[in-house]
Amino acid sequence: MSLPVCPYCRAPIDETHEQVTVCPVCATPHHRDCWEENGGCTVFGCDAAPVEEAMVQVSADDLRFGPSATPVTQHPAPGWQQGSGLTDSDTTGVPPPPPAPGSGVPLPISTFAPLVIDPASVHFTHPELQPQPALDRKSYVWLAVCCGFVGAHNLYANRTSAGIIQLCMSLLSCFVLAPVVWIWALVEAATVDYDGDGFPMG
Repeated sequence: MSLPVCPYCRAPIDETHEQVTVCPVCATPHHRDCWEENGGCTVFGCDAAPVEEAMVQVSADDLRFGPSATPVTQHPAPGWQQGSGLTDSDTTGVPPPPPAPGSGVPLPISTFAPLVIDPASVHFTHPELQPQPALDRKSYVWLAVCCGFVGAHNLYANRTSAGIIQLCMSLLSCFVLAPVVWIWALVEAATVDYDGDGFPMG
């Protein structure tokens, strides 16, 4: 007989050696320690489950000035020195001085100008990010007409799989299937506009 499993700790409950608490609503057994630690039933949607705490709503003023409506002191007023006679009430509401450059204090976001990038000034340094030159489609068509029975046009256009299949069909059949492969190549010459990398042929 399989033992019931506590839904809180996922461990089996041995009712003969452990203290068990059964939920009065859904009748789900729990370890007593698990029940007390969770504060009620751990089954989702059960009425005996603990009430979730209300979500705290924070406004922009709370983030800027603190939880109270009145702005709190963030920094001493300019010219404040210890022993000068100024109290905390004298500095309440005084905006903090701007941080000195190089002081390590982050500047407000509003002090940064938007970054504008001129696309003409962007230069690719990685070879894989360089724009790929378009292959000549006229060359692709001429290779398909003249040497399509060996897949030369597909090898030229980086369509390696199709080119190797056409070459093997012609060679392994001692060119008996060459006319079939050549007709296949003519169909590709009329319909294929993209190379094997997905770039359009010019």
